[in-house]
Amino acid sequence: METTCSAEPIVSAWREPMPIRWDVLGVGAVAIDDVLFVEGFPRPNEKRRVSQVVRRCGGLTGTALLAAAAWGARCRYGGRLGTDEASQFVAKCFREFDIAIDENAVSPEHGVAYSTIVVDTTSGDRTVLAHPCAGLGPIPGHPTRDEIRSAGCVLVDHHSPAETAAIVETARELGVPVVADLERRTEGPFDTIVARIDHLIVGVGFARAYLDRPEATAAELVEALWNDDRVLVAITEGHRGCTFRTCDGNGIMHQPAVSVVSRDTTGCGDVFHGIYAAAIAAGQDGVAAIRLATAAGAAKAKGPSRPQAVPMRCDVEDMLDAVPEVRLL
Repeated sequence: METTCSAEPIVSAWREPMPIRWDVLGVGAVAIDDVLFVEGFPRPNEKRRVSQVVRRCGGLTGTALLAAAAWGARCRYGGRLGTDEASQFVAKCFREFDIAIDENAVSPEHGVAYSTIVVDTTSGDRTVLAHPCAGLGPIPGHPTRDEIRSAGCVLVDHHSPAETAAIVETARELGVPVVADLERRTEGPFDTIVARIDHLIVGVGFARAYLDRPEATAAELVEALWNDDRVLVAITEGHRGCTFRTCDGNGIMHQPAVSVVSRDTTGCGDVFHGIYAAAIAAGQDGVAAIRLATAAGAAKAKGPSRPQAVPMRCDVEDMLDAVPEVRLL
């Protein structure tokens, strides 16, 4: 059945006039990641030598903003940061990538999450041991309406659902695209957030759990999450690629992943979201943005090692020719 885009203000052509200051405004979680590289993941009661330890800026939104900035997008972080050593490390990483910080959201009462990540160098697979911090994400009243209006795209995740829901609603009213990276259900108006996102990109595991459909295919999940307010719904499956639908009425499509030898898959999904958001802010359509994000995810998995382990623009462009053609399901 052919569908058309909603008449609601969800595309840039509708939006209230105001100069775009930031291509991507991110308001979700940031973290410090201590990444341990080992040759083969250890079995229980086994000792395994660590070949390398690297500290990085991470988190769903943190990594996505770094990737978008490395691509060349103008980025701003509008979520909570503390004044402790961990928060200062994140702020330093953001400054190195010219990512602006909302000083109104910086307070000694805030902090960042912390994760220890074990990467198997034989496969590139990783295990994340996360220690969350209370109150990640946006604060009440920030970003302001004018700050949201001046963004090309808003990137949210599942943290601080009440504040996130308000940001999503404001962005929708103003015609600013909203891209979401949701990993788990949270309390509060979470269902409202899911329903109101116009660019919803989630992993197959989250989608199956959220819909309570553990056996559903990616295509079935796309259909179940679709509504007439959407511009795009995409289900990512790692090396199996991405299944998605856009509001242009072309049906459900599949973007195969690029076949690469993975060095480190940490943050591939976050990079995918960041580059997708940057592409949407630049005016690309959903199919082109998915293709670019697919190239970025592959470039992240393959390497080479870059500052904060996010691919540079040249890495993504070099990978584009290897991205398989999209096919209609």
